[in-house]
Amino acid sequence: ENLNKGIKEFVEKEFEASVLPKLMEYIKIPNQSPSFDAEWDSNGHADKACQLIVDWVNKLEIKNCSLEVLKEPGRTHLIYAEIAGDIDKTVYMYAHFDKQPPLDPSLWNEGLGPFTPVVKDGLLYGRGSSDDGYGNFAAFLSVKALQNLGLPHPRVVITLEAAEESHSRDLPYYLEKLKPRIKIPDLIICLDSGCGDFDRLWVTTSIRGSLAIYLNVNIMEEGVHSGDAGGIVPDTFRILSQLIARLEDPKTGEVIKELQVEIPEHRKKEVELAADILKDGIYESMPFVQGATHMGPKENPHAELLLNKTWRSQLAVIGIDGLPPTSNAGNVLRPFTKAKVSIRLPPTIDCKKAAKTVEDILNKDIPYGAKVEVKVEPNPGWDAPQTSPALMKVMEESSKEYYGKDPAFLGIGMGIPFMSLLAQNYPNAQWLVTGVLGPKTNAHSPNEMLPLDYTKRLICCVSKIVGQFA
Repeated sequence: ENLNKGIKEFVEKEFEASVLPKLMEYIKIPNQSPSFDAEWDSNGHADKACQLIVDWVNKLEIKNCSLEVLKEPGRTHLIYAEIAGDIDKTVYMYAHFDKQPPLDPSLWNEGLGPFTPVVKDGLLYGRGSSDDGYGNFAAFLSVKALQNLGLPHPRVVITLEAAEESHSRDLPYYLEKLKPRIKIPDLIICLDSGCGDFDRLWVTTSIRGSLAIYLNVNIMEEGVHSGDAGGIVPDTFRILSQLIARLEDPKTGEVIKELQVEIPEHRKKEVELAADILKDGIYESMPFVQGATHMGPKENPHAELLLNKTWRSQLAVIGIDGLPPTSNAGNVLRPFTKAKVSIRLPPTIDCKKAAKTVEDILNKDIPYGAKVEVKVEPNPGWDAPQTSPALMKVMEESSKEYYGKDPAFLGIGMGIPFMSLLAQNYPNAQWLVTGVLGPKTNAHSPNEMLPLDYTKRLICCVSKIVGQFA
């Protein structure tokens, strides 16, 4: 009891005194991931964000902590730390400090902005607050809390990367280089995941893979007056829609069976338990317009919606080129339409085979002989191994201690690119994948926010788990 109280008091005090102010400074830095910022390597934003974290860690004065920044020409930063331990085990912890694009500031609520940190009603607003700014501080603070109480802990290795939102493009290189130093982790902790609500510890058990599909349909060399070309030249948007309909039923949203898997029974049971907890919150957390509804059955949709979100393929068109804004749209039949299509894949599917399937489907029998260019980028999913009794016990104790409720277990629909890589490198490791991306935290979207009380409790859980899992 004293241990739990000591961790909570230290985390609460240190979070308010040093973590929250530094998080607010971090939010002000527009350090977009390389995929979204062509000048990332020269504008200094990544350097500034990296240095902010390093300076904070050094002031935290963690005992027996060696800290360094790896940065090679053309590659992003990696903060690497080793903290010597008293227990013959190794814990590997991960977070990232690159950010998604800010989007149009006008899309953010009044008084908020992507690079304007605001604390309101126990929430910290700003780009990168929950995805994954907090995680960079949480990893180190969870270890410092144990040291502050004089408690033993395992050896801890921490990597903080700067390209997660760019498919962790440099992480494989750095991990291979660091492999002799990392050694073999007994427990891998990822702090970049989600939660179903803010009432308990949520443990992520699977992560969907994805396909990023770039689909360009071209029919003419240049645009022509629609009154002259209409009825002679087919519209490229219609051709694009026909091609996408080969992958997804436009009426139901169901993706073709070639991109589905048989869902394991133990995951179905897990989903049913989570559905009983979340109930209508599964869809009520979405900002539907008045009168709109979800994609599940009318009666008892909860488990089906969660399976849709975590184990079934889903398609979304996330970008379009070749369409002018309506304010500037003249009577022109356009020469091309280019779309970026995202397909979220089941955790266990072979994403490379799925990519080949999609390429074959989109490249055959093109309507009207249009010129079609297809590029597919696959990203693998991940399905957690069975949790050991010892880890399960301390996760249950932690959730009950700091939230007053049992933990819950569920897959997430989002992707974390490096997970499958670590799973291949360390097949015998145990996993704690968790995070703060819960209802209305709006990762990647306007009004991104961090739930402060939930975050502090989560850090306490992680600290207890690090100290006691072995």
